[in-house]
Amino acid sequence: MKKYILLGVFLALLGGADVMAKGWAESQIESRARAEAGASASATADIDSFPFIGKLLAFGDAGDLELRLRDVQSQSLKFSRVSITLDDVTLERSKLFGGEAEVRSINKGTITMGFTAADLGAAIKMPVEISGGRVTVTVRGQAVSAVPEATAEGSVRLTVAGLPSLNVPIPRTRLVSCSVDKVEVEDGELRASCTIEEIPPALLRAAQAQRAG
Repeated sequence: MKKYILLGVFLALLGGADVMAKGWAESQIESRARAEAGASASATADIDSFPFIGKLLAFGDAGDLELRLRDVQSQSLKFSRVSITLDDVTLERSKLFGGEAEVRSINKGTITMGFTAADLGAAIKMPVEISGGRVTVTVRGQAVSAVPEATAEGSVRLTVAGLPSLNVPIPRTRLVSCSVDKVEVEDGELRASCTIEEIPPALLRAAQAQRAG
């Protein structure tokens, strides 16, 4: 019986260490993302990997990563939220022993940007409403339906009957590192997304940039 009790305590300690290590890596990634997203931004990272420590030390494998940010500011446009999902993440093992969590490679990923009606209205200089899965723009005092779509250039186009198309350029940043290829309206916001096969520079090079500064 004593042997099983000791084994249970040992496994509990390992489990606790695993949770702490994963939490540390998540906090490192959150800190780097906030540094890129602006002073008002918040960030939450979730790593889906168990056992975290064993796979990480043996292979650098950190499983899947989801990074969620709110109130992300770029030079020309505000994102109410940015969600970055990365599949099959590996971390740089040589940096781990120096106290850094730096993403080395991924299999694929998706970046989704959310825009509120206020975000879009500020971008096109017209009142916008998003409700019931639809986008409407107020033109000369009248609310008219706008059809959102992704353009070949990677921006968001709002097509309003009787008006020239309203284009909302989506700036590429060190976090938003791809061109929009899908647009949809959901949960009271417009969501633009793109797929990636390379790591966003903010997650890849933030440590070097911070040291250089």
